Amino acid sequence: MNISLIYHINSNYETLKQSLKSIFDQTCQDFEFVLIDDNSTEQVKNCVNSFSFNKLKKFTYVNSNQKLGHSFSFNVGLDNAKGKYVYYLGSNVTLEKDFIKKMNLVIEKSESPDFIVLTNSGKEKNSIKTYKTVNKNLFKILKPSIKDKVFKTSFLKKNKIYFENFQYYPILYLYKCLNVMESVVCVDDHLVDFSPNRKYTYNLYDTFEQSDYLMAHKSDFNFLKTKENKDLYEFMIIYSIIYTFLYKIDHTYWSKTNLHSPKIIGKALHFSNKWLSTNIPNWRENPILVNNELDLDSKTIDYLKNFRFKLLYVHRKIR
Repeated sequence: MNISLIYHINSNYETLKQSLKSIFDQTCQDFEFVLIDDNSTEQVKNCVNSFSFNKLKKFTYVNSNQKLGHSFSFNVGLDNAKGKYVYYLGSNVTLEKDFIKKMNLVIEKSESPDFIVLTNSGKEKNSIKTYKTVNKNLFKILKPSIKDKVFKTSFLKKNKIYFENFQYYPILYLYKCLNVMESVVCVDDHLVDFSPNRKYTYNLYDTFEQSDYLMAHKSDFNFLKTKENKDLYEFMIIYSIIYTFLYKIDHTYWSKTNLHSPKIIGKALHFSNKWLSTNIPNWRENPILVNNELDLDSKTIDYLKNFRFKLLYVHRKIR
């Protein structure tokens, strides 16, 4: 069995039925489904119970009886997984019907990659590329997310790559993988749909906690031996703070009727500006940013280059 789907449930109900249905509708049923019940609500339990999991080829149910979060739940799922590869998901993820089938083909065609990245750029449909080093080309397709990646189980366990319990730190998880990887396969195909949450309920300042860790542990990462990779490393931190973090703040707190919205967003912008000025003083001179070496769209790159605290609402233009 090639793939174990590690599925976390708690309170997100809106897209749960559609997400679970996409698993039952797979054209290839040769997979393991590990369901981690993280003290889910009655509404979620009722939805889950409406599905006949005994129809699945391999099903494992784990009930925590208390809310422990994504990270702890995914770690438990990994320890229980029997597949060669694991894919972490939840109710905001809907799989295309050929997800398992195509992943099996990729695994069989590739030479046991440490993890598989689903790029879905649309530029080279169905193309498969292998990378054996961390460089500019690899960073072009990497995002600080685990929802577009399928990981080799033995690779994670051998290198003791787990999430920080009770802290959802996908950026750190990815960098731990990059630090010891031997090969990565990128598949340019549309196999997964994501439904963004209306509210980002986890600690939004996790971005800075992860960035603090990355800045303090540069020497721990083997791939940072070249200047180009150091520039890439810093750029990804810059990007995650200015673009990803502020997008989440805006998405969560913006409201035309909430008088506190400008204050909250303003504080976030001020904090971002202060952190960058302190930790990466010359970040505007980063060559990856200056030369747009990752081929980001023009609106995004312009916003990154011109980011200032006084531009209170300009980030809304890139949405």
